[in-house]
Amino acid sequence: FFSSRRRHTRYIGDWSSDVCSSDLLHNQGLQGHAPNQGSNFGIMTNQYGLSLVLNSWDTLIIDWQYENQFYCVQRENLKPTTLTLSPLEREEIGTKAIMIKLSNSQALVIESRRRDKWSSGYNGFPGLPVGFYGLIVYKVDTTAKPLYGVEEPDGPDWKDSSTAYAYLIRNLNVDHGYINGAPQSGRIDLNFVMYEGESLTTNGIKISLVKSGDHDEVKIEKEN
Repeated sequence: FFSSRRRHTRYIGDWSSDVCSSDLLHNQGLQGHAPNQGSNFGIMTNQYGLSLVLNSWDTLIIDWQYENQFYCVQRENLKPTTLTLSPLEREEIGTKAIMIKLSNSQALVIESRRRDKWSSGYNGFPGLPVGFYGLIVYKVDTTAKPLYGVEEPDGPDWKDSSTAYAYLIRNLNVDHGYINGAPQSGRIDLNFVMYEGESLTTNGIKISLVKSGDHDEVKIEKEN
């Protein structure tokens, strides 16, 4: 994780320090502004967001995670596999993401999200709602290089494609509604979040959140 003691000992929503952190990370080689520019789920998409972590793809790009904290597999080699994910917002050793290679330029990324250290709020900054948990799934395309981030449509206007290098996958089989984002942000479409007992199928891969507690037990398999 990239952290700034100054940022986290003051109001976390402070514009200057969070923007400074984001801009410095651009200089480290991160394109940023995706998945879903404006999303509350990461500092590179929203410096006012509810969770101020780097997503796992970005930490991979700048080598800020241990190699064994990612489970990687090619789609053609995928067999039914169950894994336990550690929430991205929590500082602990564990599997932080599942990455499924779809082609030489595309991958699916699966992350566990929680209200935890890097999303618990501070000095009036709300953080993720109390009790928040779930999986998010996004698709990465390394050939896509827009000049700036793309504010993806949500709700019924969502499209399973984007000109951005990454975008969140929406579960079309549920209707979870919305919750408020950070005060400076829009609402959050909760169909981008998977809960215990739910499954999502995309790009020939079925992803299931089998069990959830302190961690998420996730099953991945090819679509039948």
